Amino acid sequence: MSTVLALARDFIERMSNPVFGLSTNEEYSLEFGQLLQSEDFAFQLRRDIESLRDPVEMTSHGWLWILGWARSNRIQLQDRLLLALFEQWSSVFMKTAIVDLVTAELEGQKEQRSDERESQFLKEIVVRATEYEQRREDRREAPPVAQLGRAEATLIALLQVGRPATLQAAQGLLRRRWTGQERLVEFFWSLVDSLEDDTRAAWLQAVNPPERWR
Repeated sequence: MSTVLALARDFIERMSNPVFGLSTNEEYSLEFGQLLQSEDFAFQLRRDIESLRDPVEMTSHGWLWILGWARSNRIQLQDRLLLALFEQWSSVFMKTAIVDLVTAELEGQKEQRSDERESQFLKEIVVRATEYEQRREDRREAPPVAQLGRAEATLIALLQVGRPATLQAAQGLLRRRWTGQERLVEFFWSLVDSLEDDTRAAWLQAVNPPERWR
């Protein structure tokens, strides 16, 4: 890890992690903002962030800041890192930030990127959210709560971002056949039932989900 990123990591943790208290968060935010005024510092930080490969480099608070900063500055993080982060953290906020970053990058950089990356990334997270049954001899056995939680969090992230590609991926996730499909569809309908009529109608039109199982 470079000196710049090591310094930045310390600042990022103290300005993003609420455990340090609001006063410390604000103090380090102001100081870090001053550091970013230096073009050399900002340039090196950008390069260091683009080269990140290991999820253990940051805490969850640090990664959320990194993802937001990358989104604002159109920084491309490596797909393998983003997939590892998506797998490692169960937080819906983290998963949503990752999906938002990937799809927003393509949205703003069509001249440099193809839709293939977006499609492959979304396909991969859908497969990983439902791949539990591939490791079992009896596929009729219900998946564990943790696996269902992963699928539910993935679904929420795709719906929250709400771009055409993510809504299509949400539809694919709901229609994908696996041992947890029925319960995931039930979960989706429980979400829909809690929405206002206009939002409910928009979601149903965009996702075109399977009918209720019962």
